Amino acid sequence: MDDLNLVVLPYIQAMTEGPVEIKDVACSSGISTQEWYDALIAAGIETRMIGTDLSTEALHLPGKFADILLDKYLHVIHLSLMGGAVHPRILKALRVSGLCLLVRLYVALGAVPIPMRLVSKAVRNIEIVDGDIENREDNYDRSFHVIRAANILNLAYFGPDRLRRIVSNLLLGLRDGGLLVVCRTHGDGSNHATVFRYQASRLEILERLGRGSEIEGLLSYLST
Repeated sequence: MDDLNLVVLPYIQAMTEGPVEIKDVACSSGISTQEWYDALIAAGIETRMIGTDLSTEALHLPGKFADILLDKYLHVIHLSLMGGAVHPRILKALRVSGLCLLVRLYVALGAVPIPMRLVSKAVRNIEIVDGDIENREDNYDRSFHVIRAANILNLAYFGPDRLRRIVSNLLLGLRDGGLLVVCRTHGDGSNHATVFRYQASRLEILERLGRGSEIEGLLSYLST
């Protein structure tokens, strides 16, 4: 996400209070979080950054035809069939239709999941912790200058009402005047993002990358 990092950089450089406190939500392995941190340090910006994801630890059930990743509650968080990842929408439908119950039965009958850490060993100087973007308590602290949500706040994962609730929760963690950065990487590798400023309980669009975030229109209730 080098292009997105460059778009956000001037707004972070303009922040006079340091160190800049940043949270990168749904950060997965933490690789893009680390790259962002490195870019800010290279630009001479003192920063403290944390990454969060719903599960930073997982249980792996390997198989000849299917690989399954489970969270600590034995919920299926990733499924590969014959080496190909199942699309999130299909995985969601499978979960609704009872996939998790089948997996739990499989484990109860003797299958032994292998514990694994989902965070890359390349991550350094960044704290990666479990965090739920839908949990108000996980986000209510008003301590961050910048919150980034990349490849999570999109209509492929959540419906409009749920997206609004998630954004409202994330805003609980932003200081007045802080930045909310929402990005989605498309199949061709291009990034489309919107940089918002949150001030006086309102969102203001500062800049767009590509076509901007697809959820901009959903947040008009928070925009000036």
